[in-house]
Amino acid sequence: MEFLPTFTQHRPIHLLDDSHYPTLLSALTSCLSKRLQIFIIFVKSILIIQYNISVLRNFNEKAHFSTLGCVRDIVLIVEDYNEKNDHTHTGGYSTPYLVAFLKELVSSLTIGLSESLVELSLADSDVHSIWSLADHTTNDSLLTAINGIPFRHQKDNLDISGIVNYVSRDAFSIRSGDRPSVPNTVVIFVDHRARPSTSRTGQVNGVDYGAQHNVHLASGNVIIINIGPPDHSDVTKISVLATDASHVLTVADYAALSGIKETLVNLICN
Repeated sequence: MEFLPTFTQHRPIHLLDDSHYPTLLSALTSCLSKRLQIFIIFVKSILIIQYNISVLRNFNEKAHFSTLGCVRDIVLIVEDYNEKNDHTHTGGYSTPYLVAFLKELVSSLTIGLSESLVELSLADSDVHSIWSLADHTTNDSLLTAINGIPFRHQKDNLDISGIVNYVSRDAFSIRSGDRPSVPNTVVIFVDHRARPSTSRTGQVNGVDYGAQHNVHLASGNVIIINIGPPDHSDVTKISVLATDASHVLTVADYAALSGIKETLVNLICN
C-alpha cells in the first residue's frame, strides 16, 4: 500500500493591520499603568518604612533620658555642709544652686502614688529626715517642699556610718512609705569640703565591706554625687557605697550640677 502524504489544515494567520494598533496600545498602556501603580505603591511603602525606622530610632535615642514608665522609691540624702563663714550668699552659696537642681530633677520625674516617690534627708554629723516617701505625692507638693528645705549648716563633719545605718534601716521602711514591689534608688550628694568621721585609728567610718553590703541590700541603685574639689580627700571614700563606678558623678561646684541632670535621671530610671 502506498502511503500518500496527508496535509493537515492549519488555522490562517491573521496579521495585525492598522486598525488593531489603538487596541494594542490601549492594552499596553493599561498594563503599564497597573505596573506603574504597583511600583508607586511599593516605593511609598519603602519610604513609609524608612520614615518609621527613623522615628523609632529618634524615639529610642530620646528614651535614653526618658522617664516614661520610671516608677521608683527615691531617697535623696544631701550633705548639709556648714557655710556660716561664706559671705557670698546668706545661708551659704550652695543653697540656691542645690535647691534649683533638686527642682529640675523632680520636674523630670512623674510623682504619684502609682509613679515615683521622693524622700529627702539632710546629713552632717547625723542624718535627719526632712520628709518621707509618703509625704508628697504630687510634683507640685514636692516642688513646694523643696523650696522650704530647712538647711541647718551646723557641722563640717560627715557621718558616713550614720548614712549607711539610715539607708539600711530607716529609709525604705513601711513607715516611711516604701513600696515593696517598687525598685529603690539612693542618691547621696557629698560636699568635698566636709570632714568624714574617723575611728581612733584614723580610718574613715562607714566605708568597709559590711557597710557596702548593707547599703546594697537596701537598694541596688546607689548613686554618689561628689561636689567640689576634695579639700579633705578622705570624703571621696564614700564612693565605695555606689553601685559601681558609673554611679559616681563628680562636678566642680554646685553651679555645675545642672550639667549632670540627664545623666542622673538616666541612672535613676534605667
